Amino acid sequence: MKYPLASNSWDEKELEAIYSVIKSDMYTMGEKVKQFEKEFAVEMSCKHAVMVNSGSSANLIMLTAAKIKYDWGDDFNIIVPSVAWSTTYFPVHQIGARLNFIDVKSTTMNIDPVEVSKSINKDTKAILAVNLLGNPADYNTLKLLAEKHNLILLEDNCESFGATVDGKFTGTFGDMGSYSFFFSHHLQTMEGGMIVTDDDELMQIMRAARAHGWIRDMPNENKWYKKSSDLFKEPYIFAIPGYSLRPLEISGAIGSVQLKKWKNNVGTRRNNAEVVKKLFKNESCTLQEELPGHESSWYGFSFLVQNGKRDEVVSELMSKGIQLRPIMTGNMIRQPVMKYLGNPLLSEHYPESDIVDYDGFFLGNHPYDAEEDLTKIHKLMVPLL
Repeated sequence: MKYPLASNSWDEKELEAIYSVIKSDMYTMGEKVKQFEKEFAVEMSCKHAVMVNSGSSANLIMLTAAKIKYDWGDDFNIIVPSVAWSTTYFPVHQIGARLNFIDVKSTTMNIDPVEVSKSINKDTKAILAVNLLGNPADYNTLKLLAEKHNLILLEDNCESFGATVDGKFTGTFGDMGSYSFFFSHHLQTMEGGMIVTDDDELMQIMRAARAHGWIRDMPNENKWYKKSSDLFKEPYIFAIPGYSLRPLEISGAIGSVQLKKWKNNVGTRRNNAEVVKKLFKNESCTLQEELPGHESSWYGFSFLVQNGKRDEVVSELMSKGIQLRPIMTGNMIRQPVMKYLGNPLLSEHYPESDIVDYDGFFLGNHPYDAEEDLTKIHKLMVPLL
């Protein structure tokens, strides 16, 4: 059998959206991007949405905006989970912060609030929570910790579009939340990302920072620069440090089409998850767990295989044409890239993250009914467990 890690959810409507941009002869960020931003903000019940060229860029812009608005200076740290994706971590280092690595809970694979509370110090400025692979983090607890210690709460929601906690969308619990629209994700523009916020100042910074730091995409009324009527110089005024992370107009057009499909797509993923939960209910492996009141959008299926049998299971399934991968970075502190990430704050042990690293593997989920394939995969796995 062939079972891929990811599949697309496009049809002729996305192609029509691409052709409409080609006909307009306007390819860089324009009206289609603005339209998608407005639609996305409404869909997520947020005041502002700012589109960029990837979810990785969304994290970079989000952290840059926080550093500028809150004037964090040069000596500070940001709390991160020790299991996530690489571009959760790199932007933290790139804005000059120390990474403060916190162990996860192996059951949910999300950051452990108990460990967070132990690791907050006088130089901690923010908690960057990750909703891992569709599964919401414990925001009821994290928000209380952030408020108690006067910290900014940020969300890397790149893999978890459509997930909820008590009916509220992930990505909207913190001061800002990031999204990715890469090929394998719930909403697919193939490349693209978004940041949402209710804060006017953060929105203003992000709009400038995604395009060189110039002020032309800032509203006329903003904190950072008083605009004039000089049409010669004004478009080339640089008010804050910036990048070149603008999205393509094609991505914005596709996003508007995809936004009409996401509920059905996520609903199908959740139906597939119910199949997996039923199939593996009594097996000697565990599936990523949802907390009470949490509803995952099930980016994929993250398994922990007991008794040291992970590698045997992975080898057998891959030999049968089933694509698998580690669970994100595994325990990030075991990665060789760590030597380039400055002087991170580390605990002595990360036992739960190591369980995810050594016992875990990831199986893809899809926006189509996968029950037949998932049943076959279960039959292949059972003799090996």
